[in-house]
Amino acid sequence: MLGLPTPIIGLIIAVFVLVYLVLKTRVHAFIAMLIAASIAGLLAE
Repeated sequence: MLGLPTPIIGLIIAVFVLVYLVLKTRVHAFIAMLIAASIAGLLAE
């Protein structure tokens, strides 16, 4: 892709998901962090 390791790409996607969930959908921050951590964990395999 961009020459970045897969875990870094997963973290970047997770951060964008976290910011989107908190700012746009008004999901509670703790729930958004759990979702973002799950995404980062799944993509970092």
